[in-house]
Amino acid sequence: MAKKIKPTVNVFSILIAFLLSVFLSILCLLLGTYFGLFNKALLSDAMNKSAYYESVNSYTVEEVSDLLIPQGLDSSVLDNVFTLQTTYTEGKALLDANLNGQGYTVSTDNIQEKLRNNIIDYTSKHNLAMNSTISDNITYFSNQVCSIYVQNLTVPFLSYFAGIRKMLFQVMIIAIPVLTLLSVGCILLLIKLQNWLHRALRMIAYSFSATALMVSLLPCYLLITRTYTKINISPIYFHKLLTRYIGQSLMMYIYSSIVMLAIALFVIAAIYQIKKRLMH
Repeated sequence: MAKKIKPTVNVFSILIAFLLSVFLSILCLLLGTYFGLFNKALLSDAMNKSAYYESVNSYTVEEVSDLLIPQGLDSSVLDNVFTLQTTYTEGKALLDANLNGQGYTVSTDNIQEKLRNNIIDYTSKHNLAMNSTISDNITYFSNQVCSIYVQNLTVPFLSYFAGIRKMLFQVMIIAIPVLTLLSVGCILLLIKLQNWLHRALRMIAYSFSATALMVSLLPCYLLITRTYTKINISPIYFHKLLTRYIGQSLMMYIYSSIVMLAIALFVIAAIYQIKKRLMH
């Protein structure tokens, strides 16, 4: 009778071990996504390390330069108009507001004032009489420049960031306790089903190892092949930001899989000790 029961118990144990690996994998994916793709600190760090703010200035100057000739101006009117300090301050404020789901209007008063002063200096140096038409053109041109600057400074997908992050957090509040309880239930069932503790622990070790493999497989492939860097998106500085951010985010899945693997190795070490005691 015992021989007939044993295969059934083993099949049932394998099924429970498989379910345990599924629950653990979903848990790791949720945590990896929340602390990776929707990590405020990672995004801020990616913006700093990808030279995002410096690139916004240089890209804006490049774009605005094309508008100078029709206005009868040269590049000297852009001297000291876009400073790294101003761009960083406004960019950081805009980033923080977007990440918290709040609205923010980028201040361009300093840029407009510097640009206007530079244009007035340019016209006086070239003996151009200031009149209402030129003054109106300066205002129109400076507004145009500021519009381009704000557009370049804004990260498009950030307007959805806070909303999606909030939804994910609400899912996690329910999912993480449920998945944890289900995982613990599977572990207890495995221990109860198996006559020997080391056999149950072996099943548990398999589950944690399988979880580590499932969670890390795709991120490892993407990080090794760097497929995510081939995303066709412009401008180039936004591409640099996005690829760095994705690369850092993928590492969160790797870290969670390392934790799973470490637990598996710990359980394997425990099995070795238990079997050693049984032999003596």
